[in-house]
Amino acid sequence: MKTREENITIPEKSYKKITYISEDGREFDRKNDCVEYEEKKKSEEIKKRDVHFFVDYDMPDLGSIDWYYCETEEALDLVLSEHDTYTTWKNLDIAKVGEWFGILYEDGGDHRGTTTVFSLDECKKQFEKFIKEIELIEKKNDK
Repeated sequence: MKTREENITIPEKSYKKITYISEDGREFDRKNDCVEYEEKKKSEEIKKRDVHFFVDYDMPDLGSIDWYYCETEEALDLVLSEHDTYTTWKNLDIAKVGEWFGILYEDGGDHRGTTTVFSLDECKKQFEKFIKEIELIEKKNDK
């Protein structure tokens, strides 16, 4: 961030005006606004570069799960902070850099909601196990 100072004189008054300039040249009157803008731009760049995202994959009986793959620790922190509302986390340790994970948020109504993290690898294993069990039952029934 850069700053530009100007001396401004109005009859009987003189003051210094400071303009805050973001890295991309956008100008702000308040430092806080400039810092906030630059942080948002940085977050957007990280998300574009390091976060792969599938929106709202609907799981029967579970609801809508957002699936993520984060390539850096910074990207993972960003994704988790976006979901870090007034909530109780379940399985947070599953969310890791370099692995697909899903996030399901369940609204708690007037109370704290619940955010559950799912491992894609674990979901695949459970589904494969389920399919094998079905195949065994079908083989039994065919005899």
